[in-house]
Amino acid sequence: MGNEKKLEKEIVFEDYNKSHSEKLFDIIRKTWNYDQFASPKIARKLSVIFLYSCLAQQTFTKVALIDNVPVGVIMARNKSKEKSNIKYKLKQFMAILSLLIHKEGRQTSKIFKGVSDTDAVLLNEANRDYSGELVFFAVDSDCRGMGLGQKLFSKAKEYMKSDGMNDFYLFTDTTCNFGFYEHNGMIRRGEKREKVEVDGQMADMKFFIYDFDL
Repeated sequence: MGNEKKLEKEIVFEDYNKSHSEKLFDIIRKTWNYDQFASPKIARKLSVIFLYSCLAQQTFTKVALIDNVPVGVIMARNKSKEKSNIKYKLKQFMAILSLLIHKEGRQTSKIFKGVSDTDAVLLNEANRDYSGELVFFAVDSDCRGMGLGQKLFSKAKEYMKSDGMNDFYLFTDTTCNFGFYEHNGMIRRGEKREKVEVDGQMADMKFFIYDFDL
């Protein structure tokens, strides 16, 4: 019933502004299951770092809202038009410092450093000079099945095509709905299996790189 009621409401798309931040932190936290890796305090800090790291890279952002509440977001970047997002880089830096003053934060950060290293390997092995990247894409779990993801994905592709990009890539893993990308014609160019510590236990995860020719 909840989704049926939401379907009847108007979906509005806006450029990101700071009033969206708190809800986007929650969406990030739920989408990437940060509470499995860390305490609530550290999970929130990880969400803050993630959002500002994406904002520091993006050249295009759209936030989907229902009743003025963010329910989805997508960010892309044109690699030939790198923005100097100093404001967000500074926020990212301060958020990282806030994480690293905690012992748990330092331990947790090692997991995400490993993920970044895996992504770098995947991109290197893809051996392509991509013109664009899908930096961040998430839909609130309470609003899935409404076509929101498809609308946001289409807006990002329209932007990239209109801005002169001819291809793009993204990173994802088995904690996400990676089947969405295959359903939308993206090609899996590489994958890596890694062990990640979750709730004190080691778990197998797969990390992927997908790409798309515009």
